[in-house]
Parts: sequence; C-alpha cells; structure tokens
Amino acid sequence: MRKQYLNHHIEWLKQKREVVKAAGSLREKHNDQPIGALWIVEAESEEEALSIFSDDPFWVNGLRASVEILSWRLASDDMIA
Repeated sequence: MRKQYLNHHIEWLKQKREVVKAAGSLREKHNDQPIGALWIVEAESEEEALSIFSDDPFWVNGLRASVEILSWRLASDDMIA
C-alpha cells in the first residue's frame, strides 16, 4: 500500500517544504524495511505541528498509526549550514 501513495506523499512534502524542513523514513537495519518516519517541522505549537501533516496522503490513507511530537533546538546558531 505504501508504494501506491508514495508519489502523492512526495509531492505533498514538496508543497510543504517551507514548514517540513527535512523528512525521511526510519528503517529496520537488517532488511531496510520502512517502520516509520522522522520529520523536522517548523511550527509555533504542537497544534500547528499536528495540523501540518493532517492531509499527508500517508496519514489520510492509514499508513501512519501514530505521531509523537518532540521539541528540538540547535545547540548554537553558528551550527546552521
């Protein structure tokens, strides 16, 4: 089912690139099977972060079972590439 929606998901991510700064799959070491995803999202609140992915084709079509939102900050501003 993942393959069926992958192109739609990628196009959706491209449309969200201003707020989804990085995104990719988390995979099993031994067989490279996707087991989830990690996104870096720019949002002012947890509610805003949740709203960002609410229309992601993977979420809408049941390929995401849950989400966990964590806060992240750069160690230092001079670490920006």
